[in-house]
Amino acid sequence: MIRTLTVKHQGDIVFSEGAGDLFAGEINWRWVDFISPTEEEVKYLSSAFDFHHLAIEDCLHGLQRPKADDYGDYRFFVLHSPSEFGTLPYEINIFQGEKFIVTFHQRSSETIDSIWLQLKENSERAEKGPE
Repeated sequence: MIRTLTVKHQGDIVFSEGAGDLFAGEINWRWVDFISPTEEEVKYLSSAFDFHHLAIEDCLHGLQRPKADDYGDYRFFVLHSPSEFGTLPYEINIFQGEKFIVTFHQRSSETIDSIWLQLKENSERAEKGPE
């Protein structure tokens, strides 16, 4: 599943399901959240964004070590979050650039869902940008 949060120049904040046309219109910034992505959605991640192939591989290959990589126009983070399903940590991958955040995780995350809900309920937070 893909969901998006888009903060437009005029201050409108749009939450939507699916990728839609991510690159249409003037925006302040956008968050694209990949949750348990299908094979087709993974291909979309690879083709729609100009992310380094090693960063995308890290998203796809199990539990990677936590790290932060700087790719110039964006940063890539591998984070671990406590799992609500057991003792193993849960991996969350984040691409962060000047006008975007892309999160990628293999199953639903209470942490990401909580942040998503906070942004829905308090639009002033979303207006501050991706950092």
